[in-house]
Amino acid sequence: VNVVIYTNKSIPSKVKSKIINSLEKALFYYKLEALGIPRYKYEAAKVKLSTEYVKISEEGEQKFSEEVGEIVGFASAMFMYMLLMGYGSMMANSTMGEKRNKVVEMVLVVVKPVELLFGKIIGLALLSILQYSAWVIMTILFGLGAMLFLPKPSVDISTGDVDTEKVQNTIEILQNLPVSWDFIILLLIFFVLGYLVYASLFAAFSSIGDPDTDSGRYLLIAMLPIILAIATLGIVLSNPASGISVTLSLIPLTSPIIMPVRIAAEATTSWEIALSIGLLLLSAYIFTFVGAKIYKMNILSSSGKLTLNNLLYWLRS
Repeated sequence: VNVVIYTNKSIPSKVKSKIINSLEKALFYYKLEALGIPRYKYEAAKVKLSTEYVKISEEGEQKFSEEVGEIVGFASAMFMYMLLMGYGSMMANSTMGEKRNKVVEMVLVVVKPVELLFGKIIGLALLSILQYSAWVIMTILFGLGAMLFLPKPSVDISTGDVDTEKVQNTIEILQNLPVSWDFIILLLIFFVLGYLVYASLFAAFSSIGDPDTDSGRYLLIAMLPIILAIATLGIVLSNPASGISVTLSLIPLTSPIIMPVRIAAEATTSWEIALSIGLLLLSAYIFTFVGAKIYKMNILSSSGKLTLNNLLYWLRS
């Protein structure tokens, strides 16, 4: 059936969908009656499925919800994104500010460039851990307060107004949320290691060239892996066990954001988590070493450019 809609202004997509769905539904019921099928028989033939998922593991059977896992995974990814970008930007702004106002020239009289960089990284890391711990404690206290002081709803089973089986399933799903102490600790590990990687990159790239003209475009290079991880988040959430999801969760530059998503979706194995942490730990050491070299050679210079020859020279120095 071809339908032409005349209008003197643009129609929102939701309104278009509503018009099309209403027309299709009306024409469908019209064809049913034309074929001699009463509407009530069609409605009686509909089947509505109520599904639940049970995870089978060595610990036994546990009910879980894919939707809850997706929500927790998305929240953890955005949490990691904001922390990494926030503290990485703090590191970059600190480095550019030191170069701009020449304070670093006086500081380097007392300490070495590498010592200054490590001091900045460790200081921000301790600040981030303190803030992370405060958020965890506040969340726990809020949950305990809600359990103790909020009134529990009374359910009269005899009336039959409430689907007690659905209520029980919901309670079991909430009890088995993927936000356990293991998940919180793993989230902290991935954040700390990811912070070490990106803090080194942000410090290194922000120290190259003039802070007013060059640092911005060089910082974009450090941001690209984080942007890539967020851009592919929808693919990972839709299928956390796919090949691209596993690959992104093992690459050190994207694993701090992607691996917690897969852990929340319960789509990982112990060896994948261990391998991801190992690769991230090795990368943190390498990037910190490389970042310190670049930082050392550029913190006092505003004429350096990011070229292959300069990069090789900085690493050899």
